[in-house]
Amino acid sequence: MPAVRTALIIGGGIAGPAAAVALRRAGVESVVYEARTDRGPRADSAPRADTLISLWPNGVNALDVIGAAGAVRRSGWPAGRLAAFDNRGRLVGTCPLPSASSTVNVRRTDLFRALADLARAEGVPIRHGKHLVAAEQTPDGVVATFADGSTATGDILVGADGVHSTARVLIDPEAPVPRYLPQLELSGVADMSVPENTEALCGVLGRRGSLAFWPRPDHRTEWFARLPLDRALPAGRALGRSAAECLEQARRFYADDPFSHRMLTRTDPDQVSVIGSTVMLPSLPVWHRGRMVLVGDAAHAPSSASGQGGALALESAIELARCLRDLPTLDVAFRAYQRLRRPHVETIAAQALRAQRERGTRRIPNALLRLVWPIATRTFAAPAKTMNHAFHHRIDWHAAVPAALAENSERHPEAQAPGCRCVVR
Repeated sequence: MPAVRTALIIGGGIAGPAAAVALRRAGVESVVYEARTDRGPRADSAPRADTLISLWPNGVNALDVIGAAGAVRRSGWPAGRLAAFDNRGRLVGTCPLPSASSTVNVRRTDLFRALADLARAEGVPIRHGKHLVAAEQTPDGVVATFADGSTATGDILVGADGVHSTARVLIDPEAPVPRYLPQLELSGVADMSVPENTEALCGVLGRRGSLAFWPRPDHRTEWFARLPLDRALPAGRALGRSAAECLEQARRFYADDPFSHRMLTRTDPDQVSVIGSTVMLPSLPVWHRGRMVLVGDAAHAPSSASGQGGALALESAIELARCLRDLPTLDVAFRAYQRLRRPHVETIAAQALRAQRERGTRRIPNALLRLVWPIATRTFAAPAKTMNHAFHHRIDWHAAVPAALAENSERHPEAQAPGCRCVVR
């Protein structure tokens, strides 16, 4: 193990607390620094603060590794199969999910809370109101400077501060910026029940487009919609649009799909979250530099079409801890970590982007849909095949990471010279 005893973790969402717990079990003590205050929303995800997440089997497996799966299962509810409906609300068919017992629906705030509670129970301090603005690498560590003028010192700095990461810019000022697609994402809760139980992940395969929904234990229905836009609308600008305005836009878009339209009509604007344009992070050439490294959405943020953002963040947090636990130097550990994670996350990101582009406006007759969907989900479109790469990814915490993983891997610019200071302008 490299001479790493302390870590500064920037970001208190999913990857940050998970990394803190995993690192502690690898012998590294951490402090988590979160930009939001105790009572305020996360600065980079305010409109998404209480949306629903489906954690697929690989994500739940990662939670198991750090001991958080039980708390998350208690906060959410299981999902065992996919169910498809035509545009009039008639069931087209269902199919089981691989490892169905390990798929969990959970609210984003409940997932954050479970991970933060676990970190605190493990003795990890979480400091709020700490927005990173600069970092200086020295021969012995990293000094982080926050917007309030305070500083903190650790052996390494882990950037877990999301898709709009400050740590990413400090590590590589030339890093690609997040890319917004011309689609508006919004979610809401309809005051109606649907003809399915809560163990199904559902979708309306409409004439204009798909609408995902989840039956809730309280007999209401949570939905997620993606609408076409003339141009991309980042989250900050989305906040300037009223929920009522966006909901009305969704109702117009789904006017030819009676089932989706009824769901939207039964939704009060107060129950709508305007998320913004679909955002994804292009492939990063640099994940680490010297004593600083990225995890989670700061390093890899696939589009929401993947359904894998949270799961991938959890996996990367654990793999980083394994590499620091087992490998002799920081350079070797960070290169092995990047080599372990990059092919996996980029495969999923590419699949999601391809699926996103293929989900354009379509007009499929209901009769043909009822014929084709059951056949497709038993053959070429079966979840066991289309989602196998992600669903069955497992991390063996007890297995040693071989040093050979860092050999012949991509070599990117090395650390800045000790004493070089990085500042976000």
